[in-house]
Amino acid sequence: MKVLTRIMAIAIAFTVVAGGARVVVSGRPAAAPVSPPAATNSPRATQAPAVIPPATPAPSKPSVVEQPSTSNGKLIEISIDDQALVAWQNGVAIYRFVISTGRAGYETPSGRFKVHTKYENRWSRTWKVWMPYAMFWHPKWGYAFHELPYKPGAPDRRIGASKLGTADSHGCVRINLGDARKLYEWAPVGTAVWIH
Repeated sequence: MKVLTRIMAIAIAFTVVAGGARVVVSGRPAAAPVSPPAATNSPRATQAPAVIPPATPAPSKPSVVEQPSTSNGKLIEISIDDQALVAWQNGVAIYRFVISTGRAGYETPSGRFKVHTKYENRWSRTWKVWMPYAMFWHPKWGYAFHELPYKPGAPDRRIGASKLGTADSHGCVRINLGDARKLYEWAPVGTAVWIH
């Protein structure tokens, strides 16, 4: 038992580097590449290095826990922690986009939903902005995926463009220019939505 504990401590303490690339050990990237030791004339330098068992990596957060229940096999997954959207089809990632979900006080609701309505350009009476490529998914409230919004007469000045990757919206999921259109054209009404 003492030997196993020592081997595990050594495995965790060492940063493994293969071919100059950083390798993840215990769920953390190596701080910097480590140079191999210099060759010497001693017989020990020609021997194979001792084998140290790799540390068990921390389990990664699962992306999709089940296939979507829609007949088209499509799922839009939103990770609030990562501020990321992944569009899945039959278990294969089709698109990955950086997004903005709701900021403090306007949190994006989590759960399982479906896209129920789509508009190429929808006016928000509440916020007085245009929301291109809007796809509404919340059955009770007006939450949607949409392109970065803009004020009337200013389609070249998009709200929140510099905030993508951070929680900054009023609860909707903001998507960058071009990416929202791709998602809009890919996802029909009825597409499953998972927000976590």
